[in-house]
Amino acid sequence: MKTSGTTPSLIDVVAGCLGVRPDEIEPTVPLSRYGLDSLTAVQLHVELAAVAQRELPDGLLLECSDVAALERFLAVGRTDELRAKRLEQMRADSVLPPEIRPVARDGHRAEQRSVLLTGATGFLGAHLLEALARNEQTRIICLVRSRTGLDGRSRLTRALSSHGIPQGALPRRVEVIEGDLSHARFGLSDPAFETLCREIDTIYHAGAAVDWVQPYEALRATNVAGTLEILRLACSRRAKPVHFMQNLEGLHFGYVQSKCVAETLMRCAGERGLPVTVYRPSLISGHSRRGFSETYGFLSSFLKGCIQMRCAPDLD
Repeated sequence: MKTSGTTPSLIDVVAGCLGVRPDEIEPTVPLSRYGLDSLTAVQLHVELAAVAQRELPDGLLLECSDVAALERFLAVGRTDELRAKRLEQMRADSVLPPEIRPVARDGHRAEQRSVLLTGATGFLGAHLLEALARNEQTRIICLVRSRTGLDGRSRLTRALSSHGIPQGALPRRVEVIEGDLSHARFGLSDPAFETLCREIDTIYHAGAAVDWVQPYEALRATNVAGTLEILRLACSRRAKPVHFMQNLEGLHFGYVQSKCVAETLMRCAGERGLPVTVYRPSLISGHSRRGFSETYGFLSSFLKGCIQMRCAPDLD
């Protein structure tokens, strides 16, 4: 939908309903983060229908949670067609490229001398790092994204502290490499990636973009393509066992859809001879002894919302 004469652009319509400037809206950021609630959703639905000059499905803003998804829907025209295209993309993404296969079925080392861990700044990953660090013979390399004004090791140190993990859990043999799962070879140089291929014995892949609002398309680069890069690393030089963490409750959300595709890739690699183990942790609450709990996840947000509203849904 583009501006033509007096017809407003999609960005203008969305910005007007949300009360923000058009240049403030990022196409792949969920509209809920700009203040979209049930009332503004009704207004936006009416405005979109008027501009599109046709009836729109009631669940449009649930199915298309950001401007990019809305744009795709309005270009395609039907929710079922949009879902069909997404399913087609998921099926294509679930095919493991033929070149990703272990060099030899029994070519991996039995011992864990060097471990690569992704997702160490998350609640689950941080505690996994603490557990791995108890083995004093294991060298641990954490793949961590840098942030503006904060390098990877500082991010990791801050994450451990926020999760109530003693700083002694980060010994010198824990190394940090700055990289990004959504980039080819994690954004590392060829020599740096080759060094990982040569030195790593085992991979613990707990890293993911965790977002219960974003659609599959927005999470695909990190959760699906990132898993492909992990498998590429695992199969290079010699087979490296992969331990894969995910939460799979259904297929109605983009996050779960992306993790389902990622698990399919893992299982394909396992069929080709790569040692693969898949873990499916349920919703994670506080630490059983320290009491620390992540405060930004679904379970914590749900409980806080119930307390603030002084009511809760009648669920089993």
